Amino acid sequence: GETAGFRWNDFAGFSAADDREGNLGSIVHVDESTMNVLFVVKRPDGTECFIPAHEVFIHDIDYDNRHILFNLPDGLLD
Repeated sequence: GETAGFRWNDFAGFSAADDREGNLGSIVHVDESTMNVLFVVKRPDGTECFIPAHEVFIHDIDYDNRHILFNLPDGLLD
């Protein structure tokens, strides 16, 4: 998967937010071991959530500030 010449695992270390949920935490790992690549996000409370690395879920990427804004469907983070 490529976005503007970036590979998915280049986004490790980016902060993550969602249009509705606000701050999600930071992407600590990108799991490329399965067919569906997953962003592993460490939440502010210390738990982890998994976000599919798919362009349809990405609203905006700020490469300078290393931040991704997602637009995630309801229930994905539950």
